[in-house]
Amino acid sequence: MFLQKYIDGGLTVNMPKFASETTVCISPFSGPLQQICPNDHPWYENLYSIIAGHSFQINTQNIVRGFQALFPPHQDILEGYNRQGWDDALDFLKKNGYTEDDDESDSEDEEVDSDLELE
Repeated sequence: MFLQKYIDGGLTVNMPKFASETTVCISPFSGPLQQICPNDHPWYENLYSIIAGHSFQINTQNIVRGFQALFPPHQDILEGYNRQGWDDALDFLKKNGYTEDDDESDSEDEEVDSDLELE
C-alpha cells in the first residue's frame, strides 16, 4: 500500500480564465473577487486577503466558515448554508439577466430545494 496525497482544489488555483468568456467564481467565503458568495458585513470594506487566487474578506463569518470547513457543524447549519448558496446563486442570475422572470415565487424555490438533501 502506498500513500497518496491530495490537495483541495481551492488551494491549487484551479479557476480557468478564458479570453472570450466570463468565468464565474463561486465561493463559500465572502470576498470582493467572487461573483457568487455570501454577502457578509466586513469589518472594513477593503480588508481582504488573496490566497490561491481567491479573495477572502477578513470578518467573523469567514473565520467561522473556515473553522467549520475543518470541523463540520450540525446538519441544520449545513442546510442553512445550502439555502444561502441557492439564494446567492439566484440573486446573481437575476442581477445578470439570466432568468426569464424576476418575480418567481419562493414556493418554486422551496420545491426545487426540497429535492436537495445533504447526506
